[in-house]
Formats: sequence, C-alpha cells, structure tokens
Amino acid sequence: VVGVTTFCRYPPEVLDKPKIGTFTNPNLEVILKARPDLVVVLVEQHELRRKLRNLGLTVLVLQHNTLGGIYESMLKLGNKTGMRLIAQRRIDVIRRQLDEIRRLSRIFPKRKVMFVVGRTQATVRDLVVVGQNSFLNELISIAGGVNCFEDAETTYPRIPREQMYARGPEVIID
Repeated sequence: VVGVTTFCRYPPEVLDKPKIGTFTNPNLEVILKARPDLVVVLVEQHELRRKLRNLGLTVLVLQHNTLGGIYESMLKLGNKTGMRLIAQRRIDVIRRQLDEIRRLSRIFPKRKVMFVVGRTQATVRDLVVVGQNSFLNELISIAGGVNCFEDAETTYPRIPREQMYARGPEVIID
C-alpha cells in the first residue's frame, strides 16, 4: 500500500502511509508520484476512475454499499493481489459471525435505530442518517434492529432534526 486517503484510520498501519487527499478530492499528482501498480476506487467515483485510466493507471472498481457488494469486492481485491484464498476465508469468518449475531438477536425485542453517519460537529444539525440499500441498514437488521429511515428514498438522506423526533428512535448510533 503506497497511499491512503486523509481519513483512513484502520488498520493502524495506514496511519503511517502517505496521504493522497480525501475520498472526494484525491490529489492526482500525489497518486502518480507514488507510482501505484493498482488504484482502488469505489463504484461511485466515475470521474476519478476516468481520470486515473487516462493517466495510464490500472484501476480496480469496488462496490461497498451492500454486504454482497463488500464480499464481491473482497474477492476481486483478493484476486487482483494474489490473495483470493485469504479473502475467501475472511468472508467466511464474517458471514459466520453475522449469522451468530442474527441468531442471538432473535431473542430480544426489535428496537428502532437511527444510525447517524454525518452531522455538523458538536450539534444536532445537518443530520445524515443511514437509509435504504446500504450495508449499515443490513447490519442494523442483522443485529435485531429496525432502521427508522429504511423507507428513505436515498441511501444516506439528510434529515431535519424534527424528523428525528418524529421517528422516535430508541437507539441512536453516531
């Protein structure tokens, strides 16, 4: 790994890696200077993918929105790096762990959950929450919760504070 985004924090080894900019604004000069054999981008990054390919870089596009997409991406990355068997083993472990959580959570009452993925710092303004079609929505369900915003029209809707009160979450993950 020759570079990571500014916000990468896990695993701890990435803290010492050169930073290539943010997810939404990567620095193409820094990426080129690192001379990567492979650049990993997400499916939503259409323009970045085009620019990187025009620069002659090999680009691997991964999907991270659903658990199925994450598993598929792990296998794609494993194939591309010669680590397919390790990737498959890790997927198997994750699936077993999630199955166990699903099994254990069945005995508890379902709780209404709001999962906040963004907001104005130190306030309850400009809330961005987990909506539909996301791995986080799937995880809420696996853990025995019901996502307060699973009926939202977008994956990560921006909601007014009043809507949070109206939905009445019993659990808030921020």
